[in-house]
Amino acid sequence: MKTITIALVTIVLTMFFSGPVLAQSGNDLFQQALVKERVEADVQGAIELYQRIITEFDEDRALAAKALVQMGLCYEKLGREDAANAYERVIAEYADQTESAAQARELLADMRRAARAGAEESRGITTRQVHRFGQGEAIPLAITPDGMGLVYADLWYGNLAIHDLTNEQSRNLTHDDYWVAWAAAVSPDGRSVSYLDWPTGSQSHSLHLVGIDGSDPRFLYREAGCDVSHHQWTSGGEYIVAVVQCGEDLSVNRISVPDGAAELVAELAPARLQEDGEISLSPDDQYLTYGVAVEADGGNFDIRLLSLDGGPDLPLVRHPANDRLAGWVPGTDEVLFLSDRDGTVDLWAIRVIDGAPEGPPRMVQRNMGRVDPLGFTSDGALSY
Repeated sequence: MKTITIALVTIVLTMFFSGPVLAQSGNDLFQQALVKERVEADVQGAIELYQRIITEFDEDRALAAKALVQMGLCYEKLGREDAANAYERVIAEYADQTESAAQARELLADMRRAARAGAEESRGITTRQVHRFGQGEAIPLAITPDGMGLVYADLWYGNLAIHDLTNEQSRNLTHDDYWVAWAAAVSPDGRSVSYLDWPTGSQSHSLHLVGIDGSDPRFLYREAGCDVSHHQWTSGGEYIVAVVQCGEDLSVNRISVPDGAAELVAELAPARLQEDGEISLSPDDQYLTYGVAVEADGGNFDIRLLSLDGGPDLPLVRHPANDRLAGWVPGTDEVLFLSDRDGTVDLWAIRVIDGAPEGPPRMVQRNMGRVDPLGFTSDGALSY
């Protein structure tokens, strides 16, 4: 997948108020909307202000046209198809505002070119079946970086096991025989497997390690009264980033693989995280993507982007549809996710530049169906 690097220049507008505002002009609202959009990253709040301008100050056609263009740009950031409708309105209703109309035509053309490019790229995607388990035998959990091994939970005994896709042989990695293994991930060098245990009678998971050959099993991390819910290795293999839940409190911890020492990275707002998929780290380990349920959308999931250096926790994919994280494509600036926004469950991609979404999402594969992603191989192939 090709990666294009784009340098972004952001103009930050700051507003200071020395006293109560008795009345607001359209230009005041426009400046407030820009601050919400560009400084506070409150894109939905900016849309509401732009809509007020269009409705309340419609006699100022130049300002209304500008607000409608900006509203379209906000819709693009949220991945919503309303963006095209906004640009079409500018072209149809504000043709006399030549600058805004020209900008809307250009933006609409860019959207259509991106849609065509996505459709062309999707035709180049190939899929193949690599293994079939009998029903009730196993639950696949992770793929090895070289794509040659499939880590799974053995449903007969509850052990963690691996299936060699080159010779179709399987072997156990754990031997506890009591539903010990769940939610596995393979280290970047392919030598170790991390997994969450789920011992009989316990309601929480702790983090364990075992060699890819079943050697050197060891406990890595546990916190009394808390549950490790999601985890992923960093690109160099020195750390595992994990989401830990203690009651209603959620936090992101960075755990040292050599000694199990844990460092608090960030606290998350209480929420229901995507339970059937892992968190996903950017290739440079600077950002974490995760899925979170939105009660206002009937419990459907959105995807958020958290900076791991103390930066903001921003919406990456926000849409009333059900958007489920598939993961960050290795070596690229693109995050893949599954969405039913177009009537079928399709695979979409969104670019992330400098810790923020860049442009609207694009569809890369139609009608994927309801699949469970298992992760990526090192060359960028998605297994599910």
